[in-house]
Amino acid sequence: MAEEENLKKTTKKGLYWSAASNIASQGMYFVFGIILARLLAPSDYGVIGMLTVFMCVVQVFIDCGFSQALIAKQDRTQTDFSTEFFFNIAVGFVGYALLFLVSPLIAAFYNMPILSPILKVTGLGVLINSLCVVQIAQFAIRLDFKTPAKLKVITQLVSGVGGIVLAYIGWGVWALVIQQIAGGLLHAILLWIFAGWRPTREFSKESFSYLWGYGSKILGASLIQQVYDNLYPLVIGKFFSSKQLGLYSRAQGFASLPSTNLSSVLGSVTFPVLSKLNNDIPRLVGTYRRMLRTIAFIVFPLMIGLAAISSPLVKILLNEQWYDCIIYLQFLCIALIWQPLSATQLNVLKVIGRSDIILKLEILKRGVGLISIFAAIPFGVKGMCIGFDIFYIYCFVLNTYYNSRTLKLSFGEQLQDILPFLLNSIVMGGIVLLITLLPLNKYILLPLCVLVGGAYYYITSSVLFKEVKADALSLIFKRK
Repeated sequence: MAEEENLKKTTKKGLYWSAASNIASQGMYFVFGIILARLLAPSDYGVIGMLTVFMCVVQVFIDCGFSQALIAKQDRTQTDFSTEFFFNIAVGFVGYALLFLVSPLIAAFYNMPILSPILKVTGLGVLINSLCVVQIAQFAIRLDFKTPAKLKVITQLVSGVGGIVLAYIGWGVWALVIQQIAGGLLHAILLWIFAGWRPTREFSKESFSYLWGYGSKILGASLIQQVYDNLYPLVIGKFFSSKQLGLYSRAQGFASLPSTNLSSVLGSVTFPVLSKLNNDIPRLVGTYRRMLRTIAFIVFPLMIGLAAISSPLVKILLNEQWYDCIIYLQFLCIALIWQPLSATQLNVLKVIGRSDIILKLEILKRGVGLISIFAAIPFGVKGMCIGFDIFYIYCFVLNTYYNSRTLKLSFGEQLQDILPFLLNSIVMGGIVLLITLLPLNKYILLPLCVLVGGAYYYITSSVLFKEVKADALSLIFKRK
């Protein structure tokens, strides 16, 4: 009993610090992004978006799922850590060399010569990230979420201010490039200083065999996921224009702020915590269901509310050149509403060692998704966003089905855990959307929408979902 209470406190503490970090750093990212969007053109963001797929694919190989293998392993050694470290560095050098060599071909593919030098610089981020994968894992293993939270905020603040200064003095797209590289380098330096771990000159074939056996399937799943997710900017950049890609990227940035960050918070904390329950399936299932309810309670109103207020929000924060991103934002909110739930479902499978199922799921998902992307091209960027909605719903249904088989937890039980919050959030979103139609000044309309929507959800939750509301508030305010 004492152990369970201690685990709950550790989880709450970890979620608190991880959430605080994301709120602070992403709050700064949001503010800095708004300032940069006013200083730069949509096409500048589009140029960066065109290179995203190539950077993300190489980055997947840096980790290969090894860090998650170390977190899940109970008898990890210094040899294990050093083995992963030197492997990461080797992959980092090979990855950067490939990006450097193919940069002219990528520039020719998009018919934009500037992409070649930009990729050669941004590719340095792959090398930088390869140096600190083990340090990040060290913090997770120690369940120390406070230190990396602080480091993340410091990095975001320094790189954000630097990016604004460069954009203001006319560096254009290079302001975004330097912001990324400088932020990554500063973060790596801070991780090395505060992690307190140093590699030793050893590389074990036995350690590598274990890490590869666990991580290779995670690698395969992550690779498929990253390639698919970043096909959207690649296809938009190729078949449409850098301006359209910039608008899509800006909308995705807004939509990702609550959804992706909640996924990041939960993933960074729940995986190492749940790993301690991998030998107690009943407790694991109970904790998983409680997480689903809490996540749905938080993310559904946030994403549906964001979709409802997107018009006055964008019109207040950005200038007219960005207004066309409003419709993209609304569609993307509906898609990304499922992301935190799906991420939690996959984390449970990782905890119980079923990385084989995760790989199988990614193959089933992305095969269908690939067809949907190219089928949507004739319908423009809006059509692609609608396809994105359908794809994410399909992913959630597929995850739920396989979790029901693996955990002996019925499909219906998992839906019952989230459906009440979805319906209540839809009603709230409908009310807010009606308010946006009122002939009011946008500076009055936005706070009115937030106030009415927030009041409705708080009151109905106090009546209908007292227990889940208490869990959510306990995490947010770190109640004991």
